[in-house]
Amino acid sequence: MSKYKAYPWSNNDKTLSCLAIFLLVLGVVALLFLGPAITMWLWNWIAVELFGLPVIGYWTAFGLQWLCHILFSRTVTIRSAK
Repeated sequence: MSKYKAYPWSNNDKTLSCLAIFLLVLGVVALLFLGPAITMWLWNWIAVELFGLPVIGYWTAFGLQWLCHILFSRTVTIRSAK
């Protein structure tokens, strides 16, 4: 049996799970701030040219994205009858 392990973290599950949680949170935050940037870019590229709408900034795109999320997200609440 070799004294070297294939991966240094293979024996430390707590470190691996903390790393996974950190990367998950980092990914969510990155998508949270990358989404409005893409929305702003698409709006300023398409809507301004086609429809003559005003140019928007990052925070306006952020608000627009959250407003669309509130209006168009599908949430289903099932209530049990008592």
